[in-house]
Amino acid sequence: SSDLLLLGIPYGNSRRFDFEVRLLTLGGECAALEKIAELGLDEKEKLTKAEQMLVDLAYLSEQLDIIGIAQDKLTPQLLLDNLATDDYVLITQAIADLRKKHIDAGESQSKVEAE
Repeated sequence: SSDLLLLGIPYGNSRRFDFEVRLLTLGGECAALEKIAELGLDEKEKLTKAEQMLVDLAYLSEQLDIIGIAQDKLTPQLLLDNLATDDYVLITQAIADLRKKHIDAGESQSKVEAE
């Protein structure tokens, strides 16, 4: 199911608003760690606020699809430069809701199996 960004991300000649989220998998976590290493942020002792946000966005980019932007173009830097704070909050909330939905489904499945 796709949701809509409030302000969208400029890309090409238009703004992209449709997005979908997914849960972070082990493969996604590895891909995020590779992006962090490519940015040279894995070896730094103290990160600036922008660098810390790039780390967070590396993980976010592995849980996010923006319709109309190829996955390999959806880089932490693109998000840092173009994602509005309101939309960042919206996306992280959508991921939290998805996690809760899956956890609740698992708990209700456990109850059914216990009966």
